[in-house]
Amino acid sequence: MKCPNSSLKLFCVFIEYLFIKLTCCEIDFWFKCVIKMSGNPIFK
Repeated sequence: MKCPNSSLKLFCVFIEYLFIKLTCCEIDFWFKCVIKMSGNPIFK
């Protein structure tokens, strides 16, 4: 999901998290993806 600006970024990430959580059991995968999408340098 693409977001038009940073103010909606966390909301969009949260929505993606909900969809991924409902459709995927790879918790480690979506957790790392959410962290990466939110800009955490540790996962870059």
